[in-house]
Amino acid sequence: MLRGGIPSGGDFKQSGHDSESKALPSVQEKNAQGEKGRESKGSQASKKASGGWLSIKPRRPTEGVFVRRVAAVLVAAIWFIGAYQLYNYLVGYDFWRAAWGGASIPLLELPINMAMLSGVVVFLGGGLASYLYMNRSAPTDFLVETETEMKKVTWPTKDEASNASLVVIGTVVVIGCLLALFDVVLNFLFKFIF
Repeated sequence: MLRGGIPSGGDFKQSGHDSESKALPSVQEKNAQGEKGRESKGSQASKKASGGWLSIKPRRPTEGVFVRRVAAVLVAAIWFIGAYQLYNYLVGYDFWRAAWGGASIPLLELPINMAMLSGVVVFLGGGLASYLYMNRSAPTDFLVETETEMKKVTWPTKDEASNASLVVIGTVVVIGCLLALFDVVLNFLFKFIF
């Protein structure tokens, strides 16, 4: 007879299962086998899905598009500022400042020199490294989940936002007036006492 899906003591031996002939694996053995299976399956699946560390193909390209674009613009701005600072630093040295045969960029009239090429290499190399890093599983999943969670946020209406802003402004004004009053009173008291 089955009780809750488990055979009772007498029925277990009658159903053809002999508990003495087969030793059941321990909980630790089952966990170890499960971990080995999950590691091999997970690592193979992630390698197939992401294409590896140097994959140019974007991971999960249709998800988190907006937040990825924002992240790309911010990272590009950081690399541009870094490359520009490097250029400004290197221009201070004669070797890096010397133009190659008087060549310059036509509209900007910037001389083409080693300092400029170094800045361009840093900008492009940093951009490529950032692109490759952002297509790894952890950053991609983080950005996709961020956009998903932001879509779940209940944003206040215009009236709610304006009312909340008025409450904050009113509170700041009241506290500011109280602090000014305390300052005047304490100043008067200290002058009176001392």
